[in-house]
Amino acid sequence: MISAGLGLRINLPGDATARLYWGMPLMRNAHETYYKSPRFSFEISLSPDIDKILKYRKTVKKEKL
Repeated sequence: MISAGLGLRINLPGDATARLYWGMPLMRNAHETYYKSPRFSFEISLSPDIDKILKYRKTVKKEKL
């Protein structure tokens, strides 16, 4: 689907991002009856900082028998 519209991105605390989109379809989709209606969609993304996680990781030392 091809569309045109506006979006809003919000950086949440930590490693999360929320996005809200409003768009108007530009092409007809055979699976939908009415294709000109605008839509809202949202997305929440998590992108952890792996280096930061590994830095604070506690390792368990195995004893030799």
